[in-house]
Formats: sequence, structure tokens, C-alpha cells
Amino acid sequence: WENVRSYLGMDINYENGVLSMNIAAKIDALFERFPLLKELKPANCIRMASMDETIDESKLTPLQEYLKEHFAEITGTLIYVSITCRPDISCAVGLASKGMHGPQKIHLLYLEGLLRYLKKFKDLKLVYRKGNRFYGLSHQLGNAFPEMGELHKCSVIGLSDANFAPAVKAVGERMRSTSGRCFFMFGFLGSWSSKRQSL
Repeated sequence: WENVRSYLGMDINYENGVLSMNIAAKIDALFERFPLLKELKPANCIRMASMDETIDESKLTPLQEYLKEHFAEITGTLIYVSITCRPDISCAVGLASKGMHGPQKIHLLYLEGLLRYLKKFKDLKLVYRKGNRFYGLSHQLGNAFPEMGELHKCSVIGLSDANFAPAVKAVGERMRSTSGRCFFMFGFLGSWSSKRQSL
């Protein structure tokens, strides 16, 4: 058997006990398919609207008009990117994808921020190494919170959190909180999600 090098658009590399996966080729293809995206300036972080920000829906830049026209295709690609090997963008992708069938300016701002971030950090990899890297963090959590003292002995660990419902004027939608979760198996991240609560 040979090592798998590519699977569903992911580049996979396994050397010296280190498994790394990236999806840079898919991100490059996205920027090639939509040429106007190449004009975006790279960003160090994903821009999120502040709670007290008022958004003027009547004024869209030419780039935002372009994003609105191609919103479903671009967002669909980013959903795929976030669930394969880029957990760092899953929350922002969830916020942007709320506008899938009728994007408002807030969704365009999230999408623009995501694309600027990906332009700078397209080569980030999801990396798994031999040994338990979560072990040190689980010890720190156990020291800080006595109820988690035995956490480092667990083979499967789930963590979750939720925010309070954002301000309606910032998001332009019904007030709902967003929940996030991740599961570590034998010290390695195996599953993650970010989802708006249904109630």
C-alpha cells in the first residue's frame, strides 16, 4: 500500500510520524474561478461585525456586489474547506452561510473577511503528530479547575461553548446563540462544529 497523497481536494502528507492535511489547492482554485477576489487585500484575522455596529444596506462596493452575485458558489466552497481541514474558519463560515438564500450586507462582510484571511493563510495545515499533544493542556485545565483533575486520563474529551445571542441590528436576523464544540480522541482533534442554536 502506498501512502495517500490526495483525497477529495486535500493534500495529505505523512512523514516521520506527522500527518498533515491542507486544502490550499481548493482555495487557489476558488480565487482563480472568481478573478475579482484576487484584488482583496490579505488580512491577519477574520473581520467580525461588532455588536453596536450599524450596517448601511443601501451601499455596496463593487466587490460586495460581485460577492452577492456569486454568494452561494463561494460560500459553498468555504463550507467544504471548513469541514475538511480548516476548523479555524468554521464559526465565520457558519455566520456567512446564514445568508445563503438572500445575503444581506452583514453576510457579505463576513464573506469578504473570510476571503481576505484565506488569501493570507491559505497554506495552514491540520497537523497530527505521534504522541498526545492535548495532554499538557488537559493537565493545565485540571490544575485550574479541580473538577477537571482527571481529564488527562480520558481517551475521548469533548469541549463546548456558546455565545449569547448577538444584537439584532448587527446581524440583521433573529436573536439566536451560536454553539461550538470539538472532540479530542486520544489527544487529537477529531471532530468540530459551530452552529446556530435552533431555539
